[in-house]
Amino acid sequence: MMRRRVNKLVWFIGVPVIVFGLAHWGMHYMVQKRLDRFILEAAPQANISYRELKTDLRGMIDINGLEVIPTGQPEAIKVGQVSLEGPNALTYMWRHNAIIGNPDALPENLSFNMRGIEMDLTGDLAYALDRKRREAQGVSEQETATCTTTGELPLSLLKALGIKKLSADVAGNYRYREENESLKSNMSFTIKGIKKLSLEAELANVPAYAMQPNRMQIPTISRLELMYKLEPRFGKDMSAYCAQARGISVAEFEEWAANNLIREFTENGVRLGSGLKFAIRDFYTNWGEIELVMSPPTPMNALALLFTPPQKLEETLGMQLIVNNRMITDLSFRVQKDGALFSRKDKKRQPPPPPKPRYKLVYKSVSPGQLEQHINRDVRLQLRNQPERSGVLIAVSRGQASVEQRLNGGKFTAHVPLKDIVAAEARFRVRINPPSTPEKREAQQSATDQAKTAAE
Repeated sequence: MMRRRVNKLVWFIGVPVIVFGLAHWGMHYMVQKRLDRFILEAAPQANISYRELKTDLRGMIDINGLEVIPTGQPEAIKVGQVSLEGPNALTYMWRHNAIIGNPDALPENLSFNMRGIEMDLTGDLAYALDRKRREAQGVSEQETATCTTTGELPLSLLKALGIKKLSADVAGNYRYREENESLKSNMSFTIKGIKKLSLEAELANVPAYAMQPNRMQIPTISRLELMYKLEPRFGKDMSAYCAQARGISVAEFEEWAANNLIREFTENGVRLGSGLKFAIRDFYTNWGEIELVMSPPTPMNALALLFTPPQKLEETLGMQLIVNNRMITDLSFRVQKDGALFSRKDKKRQPPPPPKPRYKLVYKSVSPGQLEQHINRDVRLQLRNQPERSGVLIAVSRGQASVEQRLNGGKFTAHVPLKDIVAAEARFRVRINPPSTPEKREAQQSATDQAKTAAE
């Protein structure tokens, strides 16, 4: 009798434990397989590794000790922990299996946290990223050092302010309610001691099929809240540095920065009213927090914004702007076109826009000793007693240039000693200047003469 009770106890306890263990193992295996596939797909752009993966049937996933090394860079961006939390494993598998569910649909709720993101500003990676940003925007290193541009925080400026390491956190979540077709989400990005950016959104009329990848329709806005905060202490330190770099006082720099941003709005066709100008000047003087809230009286389709007159945006969207806990009551602005306000009375024909600049890629000779300045460019290297190496220069270190070459549909990296390089060329993007009027006439006359010769 006693033995029979023990057997029943084993069945009642052992079977659930076995089922639980198998389910946990299956979930862990599925997550690890997808994570490893993502790392493999990202390999051409970066080398990604992690120290530990933890899963829980309650729907929690933790990835610890993540490191991301961009291709061609010796240093890593470190992430202390990435956490994901969604529906529990049984609910997720029931609703997303291929038999009775939809395996492509997104979970009804999901939250994520990336904690302890760190990047060293004293190494080559920060310099390479900052140089790539300058090249994309056409800004020189001198302009960055003297704070010529506003609204940005380049890595070189942070380094000049004595910041040796960036520490950041990213968090976000969303929750979908199928019964009333609503979606709530928020996201935040924080660089500790420097700035924070957050966005909260409430969308209406989101059907279930829109929660599938690549099926998101134009949203209907119920509420949007955008917050940007620049730590006042950091803002004051930045103003002091930039003022000294430009040879002016702190107050003069803050006034210049505010006026420069207002001028950029004007050049882009938006003439701000007195309230928005006051808000910009107040922020650049005191730094702190800007909060923009849009709460339409009735949910509004985002596409309708394109057809809403600027003077009605504030009322239609229920806009509120708060700068350093002060409500800005005047949100007026006017939209311009080519420097002239939209007006039905203005029937003057606008001059044709200037032709778009054209560019071409050309190889130019560079010094082998300066190859480090041309990382991520296409290069051609002439070697002593060796065949030419051509490809993308991805690194220069320890007396070697690493060139990524294509071969038989794949890629491989050749490491070339700098001492063996006889000549080097790098490919540049060069603007093609349009021919002047005399040059055009000469070209047309030459074409006419050739046509006559051919006719004769």
